[in-house]
Amino acid sequence: MRSTASILHLDLDAFFAAVEQRDKPSLRGKPVVVGGLGSRGVVSTAFYEARSFGVHSAMPTHEARKLCPHAAFLVGRFAAYRAGGLTASVGIATSKFMAKVASELAKPDGVRVVEPGAEPDLIADLPARIIPGVGPATMERLARLGVRTVADIRALSHAEVVRELGRASGEWVYALSFARDDRPVVAEREAKSISVEDTFATDIADRSELEALIERDARIVAARLSGHGLFARTVTIKAKRPDFTTISRSLTLHGATDRLRGPVTHRHRRIHTNSPIQPDTERKPAMSLPISPTWGQPAPEWLSLQQAAGMYGASVDTLRRRIASGKLRASRFGVRLLRVRVEDLDRLFRPIPMGDDLTQRRARARNQRSW
Repeated sequence: MRSTASILHLDLDAFFAAVEQRDKPSLRGKPVVVGGLGSRGVVSTAFYEARSFGVHSAMPTHEARKLCPHAAFLVGRFAAYRAGGLTASVGIATSKFMAKVASELAKPDGVRVVEPGAEPDLIADLPARIIPGVGPATMERLARLGVRTVADIRALSHAEVVRELGRASGEWVYALSFARDDRPVVAEREAKSISVEDTFATDIADRSELEALIERDARIVAARLSGHGLFARTVTIKAKRPDFTTISRSLTLHGATDRLRGPVTHRHRRIHTNSPIQPDTERKPAMSLPISPTWGQPAPEWLSLQQAAGMYGASVDTLRRRIASGKLRASRFGVRLLRVRVEDLDRLFRPIPMGDDLTQRRARARNQRSW
C-alpha cells in the first residue's frame, strides 16, 4: 500500500442522465432514466431522483417503469455525450480501489479524501458488492456463507473464501476486503479486440437472417480494423439462446488479416443453433456477434516466411526461390527467422481467403508457383 493518498479517481455524476438534464432544462430536478426503451431494454444510467425509487443501472427497463412510472425514460444520444459542462465527483486515496470507493461516497459533485490507515474502517459496513468483481453470481455464493457487508468477508477465513470463489477470485476479493490493493495506475491501455454487437427486440430463429446479420457485422469490424491500420488473427462469434445460455466459437487464422472474406463466412457455418436467439437479459446483450478479432496489431511491413505462406498461399520453398531471384526482398530477424516485405508479396501474389479449405488453398498455391 502507498504511504500517501496519491491516487485520484474522477467520476462524472450519472453521466448520460446529466447530459439530458443539461440539454433539456425541463428535466432538471426530475427523475431521468436513460437506456433501452423496448420490452427487453436495460437501464444504462439513472439520475439521483430516480435512484431514490430503487432504479439502478443494468435493471430491466420494465422493472424501472414499475418502480418509478413518472420518470422520463430516454434513449441514449451518444453523439451528445462528448460535451462538457457536467459535474463530477472525486475520490483521493492510497489505492485505485479506495479512490473509486471514495468517489462513490462523494457523489454528487463532491470530493472525498481517504487518509492512509483509514481504509479498512471506511469500507467495513459497505455492501460486499462494492468490491470490483462481486456481481450477482459471486454475491449469491457469498450470501450462502452469510455475507452481506465487506466486514462479513473479513470474518471468514482466507481458505473459506477461496474454496467458495476459486483461487483467483477468492484471493482478489479477500485482499480487497482489507483494502489491500497495490495495482499501479496505467494511463493508457492497448485495445486487444474490436467488436460489434446486436441486441434484438424479438427472438430470431431464421438461420439466413442470422447469417446476414453476421455478414453485416463482419463488414463493420473489418472496416474498423482497416481504418485503424490493424491486423488480427482470432475471430470470435457469440450468441445467446432463449434459456440464457451463451455459445461462443473462435477461429485463429494462420496469419493476421483485415479482410472480410473467409474467416467469418467460413466459421459461422460451424455454429449450429436451431433455437431462436434471445433478446435482452437482465445484464447482458441478447445477441452478440463480436466478430471480435483479438490482439489487433499495426499492419506489418514484414512477415515471416510461414506467415506469408499462410496468407498468400505460396509454399515456403516458392518464397525462398523468389528471394534468390531478387523478386522478393528479405531481411534477417533474430538468428534464424527470415522476413519478407508485404509490399513485394502484394505485387507477386494474391492474398487468399482464409476460409478456403486445405484443398482449395493447395490448388491456389500450385497456380501461383508459376508467377
